[in-house]
Amino acid sequence: MRYLWLFLILPLPALADTLCVTNASDTRHFFAVASDSGKRAADWLAPGAQLCLDTKAPGTVSVYEEDDAFEGCSRRLPPGGAEQMHAYAPFDRCTWAVHLN
Repeated sequence: MRYLWLFLILPLPALADTLCVTNASDTRHFFAVASDSGKRAADWLAPGAQLCLDTKAPGTVSVYEEDDAFEGCSRRLPPGGAEQMHAYAPFDRCTWAVHLN
């Protein structure tokens, strides 16, 4: 009870509210970010560009060679997750930042 006042004045940590993917390759690709809540964003990203989706849900980031392609590479992310795609290879063989660690 002695330190209860600390909980009343200290701010609570904010919950992560975005899912993001960054094009860390040297080639322009089509990216998508989709949350389990049903939200989705997609766009062409130049090298170094980032695409984010406002959501508190987990989701999936994907990359494709073309905006109408059926095959690409995908990664599952927890809420507030972010990933970088370093090299594109078809059929889920892309190099993501998690593979470089």
